[in-house]
Amino acid sequence: MKRYLHCADRYIKKMGVCDIALLKGCMMSLGMLAGLSVALPFRRKARNCATLLFVMTYVPLMTGFFQHIREDIAIRRGVEEQE
Repeated sequence: MKRYLHCADRYIKKMGVCDIALLKGCMMSLGMLAGLSVALPFRRKARNCATLLFVMTYVPLMTGFFQHIREDIAIRRGVEEQE
């Protein structure tokens, strides 16, 4: 299993923004198809679980992204000040 995860890490590092967008679109459509197949009495629970999972994954991802942007801006300001 570790070998597959290492291989996936290397592949993701080679991916571009468009490739990642395609992957996210694929995963979104898979999630929608799975959601449509949930029986009617359980849809509310499935929706709540999906919402919780989305928030639990989206917030850390965006926090890391915004930190990266801040660091990039700080680096650029440092380079501009040195020139």
